Amino acid sequence: MKYLKLIFKLIVVLIIPYLFQILGFITYGVYEGIRQAANGITETEAITNTVTSKIAAATPTIIMIAALFVILVFTLVHASKKRNNITTAYRFNKMSSPHLLYSIILGSFVCFLSIGFSGLFSLGTLDPQATEMLNNLVMNNSIWVTLLSVGIIVPISEEIVFRGSVFKNLSEHFDIKWVIVIQAVIFSVYHFNLVQALPTLVIGLVIGFTVYYTNSILSGIIIHILNNSIAIILSNVLPEDLVLLPVHNIMTIIIAGIILIVTLTKLNKSKVEFQTIEQPLLEAV
Repeated sequence: MKYLKLIFKLIVVLIIPYLFQILGFITYGVYEGIRQAANGITETEAITNTVTSKIAAATPTIIMIAALFVILVFTLVHASKKRNNITTAYRFNKMSSPHLLYSIILGSFVCFLSIGFSGLFSLGTLDPQATEMLNNLVMNNSIWVTLLSVGIIVPISEEIVFRGSVFKNLSEHFDIKWVIVIQAVIFSVYHFNLVQALPTLVIGLVIGFTVYYTNSILSGIIIHILNNSIAIILSNVLPEDLVLLPVHNIMTIIIAGIILIVTLTKLNKSKVEFQTIEQPLLEAV
């Protein structure tokens, strides 16, 4: 029964971000449809094409607003006197200077590891539709809006959901090592496409171990922001037709992998105690 309750809680937690995104896209789509009709466009196909184009251009903004609502909802849930506040429940603890440096290194090189894997195994070809969607998201819009949305706000929101709520709920039932693995798998599946499956699994594991070693979700937020932001910047700066040879991808994987392993090892040696959070009452999320 306790595992059924856990599964139910996790499903609720994971549905919340999607609900806000769906609501955002529907609201904006209806608004644009009405606006196009008001401008005298009556053909259904013309309205559909225009609305689709408008939604594509506004996607980073819609996702950012949805992420802000997610942050607000989780903050309000933990504002109740019956629960720990969000900073306590999700471990928004201060980090030492070495841990901050390690988090920056991990966030930088986990991105290059993902790039190496994606290039070596041609992950983009596994799901062309998802690849096109991701490319449109990070390349066909204002880079500053995309950086603010996908590079900063969305990572904060996802860390609250995964290394915050999901991590907390799992840690109430499983050993911490299993918690790190399970939350990483959920994080990977959560993105619902083959292109991001392996990279997000690796990122989820790296962030999971880092949050455990530092006892702070801030380390996860730093890694996530750097990973996303570097990917966005490189996608906009590098030539679209740039193709790395397998040897280049292999070298990228080896170098990034070694740096990640060494950094995580150093982080493990300097880890702080991962404290169990005592709950005033059973928390909903």
